[in-house]
Amino acid sequence: MSKPNNQAASASPQDTAAPYPGLRPYRREERHLFFGRARDAALLCNQILAAHLTLFFGQSGRGKSSLLRTLLIPELEGEGSRIFAYDNWTPENPVAALAEALSEFIEGSEKILDESAYDDKAGGLESAPLVARVRTASRPTSDSILPALVRRLTVYDPRPLVIVLDQFEEFFVHHEKLIPAMRRELAALVRLAANDDVRIVVSLREEFLASLESFRRDIPGLFDSTYRLEPLTEDAVREAITEPARAFGALVDPALVDRLIADIEGGVKSTEQERALIGGADIELPTLQMVLKQLWEAASCDGRKQIDLGLYERLGGSRKVLADHVSKVMPRGHREQWLAARLLRHLAPSSGLKAAFSVKDLAVLENQSAQRVGPELDRLAAAGTRHRGRGR
Repeated sequence: MSKPNNQAASASPQDTAAPYPGLRPYRREERHLFFGRARDAALLCNQILAAHLTLFFGQSGRGKSSLLRTLLIPELEGEGSRIFAYDNWTPENPVAALAEALSEFIEGSEKILDESAYDDKAGGLESAPLVARVRTASRPTSDSILPALVRRLTVYDPRPLVIVLDQFEEFFVHHEKLIPAMRRELAALVRLAANDDVRIVVSLREEFLASLESFRRDIPGLFDSTYRLEPLTEDAVREAITEPARAFGALVDPALVDRLIADIEGGVKSTEQERALIGGADIELPTLQMVLKQLWEAASCDGRKQIDLGLYERLGGSRKVLADHVSKVMPRGHREQWLAARLLRHLAPSSGLKAAFSVKDLAVLENQSAQRVGPELDRLAAAGTRHRGRGR
């Protein structure tokens, strides 16, 4: 979600291969398959538009990114806002990377004049091209570049601007020493938002709220507007199970729905590898999606238009479905299995604190070559694990 997607969400199931995404977040074009969070999206939209800064948080695995992509951003756009969404916090200089992405977003706007017409009134920076200026920055400077970029955009486009900073916990995981630089930039953005039609949304996992405490020094109203994503109700879970299949012309047996909810709420006693694959979340929505995806694939292979309790039992239930998926994901060779298990431990530890690493990071941690780690990460990602590492 680093670059905003301004295409209208499709309502056609033919645009996606299956009703259940498994472990990855829902995409924007899968809005018609995402159920149970319409009320949250409406409430959060109203709260964002009413405040200059909103903190959006919840426990791991509750679907924050899915809600942002499929419901919230389209709803904000429907209210006349334009959205800049960003979630890549792994670069060495995250402030410069964020500024570059924002600058590219500006460059892509049809309402922005040529760089030669850009002056101090529009942005307060010298007339050198901003993208080149940012790319050559070796570290954050004392100047706040993000507000200057935002001012440049708002001068030429009067629509409200909503800046969504998703997966913000990853900034704290990777850049503890750069907190002062990010705090300065975010505080400057909030001051700008107080005088301009700008809204800022910071989305992060609940356990990282305390990490924002140091930002309060420069942002006194940091916690004035917060929204916590609660667990889905049972009715919402039922919708999330049955309605995506209905969009594909298939039915889910009510008896299976009852059994599946009972099994998931009862908790799946997973192995460490299984916990890594489901992201380590203490909420079992990732488990539910993984099981539903496997059930759909099995039903499709049989040519069925119904997912029933008999199929679920034939596959061995939730635990067996997860175990079978682990066996498919893990390579056959002992050395390769060892490496895959080590990588999964870093990317999705049993504590639930999912993290993002580059290939270089993981190669150093495991004393392996990037040439060996890279292909294994690609294989795990293709198999549906929650790998969020970027960069080579």
